[in-house]
Amino acid sequence: SAPNPTGGFGSISAVWSSTSVLLQEGEDIGGGVILPGFSQANFDWNNNGVAAVSSVFFGADGVYSSAGVAFTAGDTIGGATISSSGNFDANVQIDDFIAPVETSPGVFANTVFSSTAVLAQEGDTIGGVFLDDIGSDFGSGLLEVDGAGNVFFYNDTSGDRAIISTAGFALEQDSPFPTGPLAGQNVDAVSTGSFAPGVNSQGDLVVDAIVGGVAGLHSFDGQVSPGSSLPGVNP
Repeated sequence: SAPNPTGGFGSISAVWSSTSVLLQEGEDIGGGVILPGFSQANFDWNNNGVAAVSSVFFGADGVYSSAGVAFTAGDTIGGATISSSGNFDANVQIDDFIAPVETSPGVFANTVFSSTAVLAQEGDTIGGVFLDDIGSDFGSGLLEVDGAGNVFFYNDTSGDRAIISTAGFALEQDSPFPTGPLAGQNVDAVSTGSFAPGVNSQGDLVVDAIVGGVAGLHSFDGQVSPGSSLPGVNP
């Protein structure tokens, strides 16, 4: 199933499953929030089968879901106001997003936030890594949630790519793998072709990287799938 923004006169954007329409342009998703038009690139499922779209191009920037959850520019979450400038992360996980947030008047930082709290923001340090560019400049595939509910996101730390977790650790290029059977092996490179973390069928983080000289999809449980492809393909 996939979204279908056709763009023609009399047509609408929609997301559907094999049995029903889940999201439809013009739909009231709850509380009088009307779903605007949206793009195929700005759609994702979460682990509970909830569909969501983000970065709409008709109406207010925001995140809108089939569960009736909506975040829009101007909302205040955890004391920080979501900016109307910039884009929301395109790969949305319900209740966890990347968006520009005004942390103080006139000061904006990319922030990972839930429906109730700020989880991480530029200027923080997690796992010894200073967060200076959450999401970097690449606009898609930047956010993932593992089986334990930990949020992973991409950060470009002074030119060194890193995968950060709200659980409190970081996988950084040119540093030791932080935990699990691969702990201590050097992360020689994090893929330049696919920036996102992924999650395998066991709910473990998977990264596309070269670790200890071996290129492939490396999971935190020690499994390695040789070769290189988009993380999120279950090894």
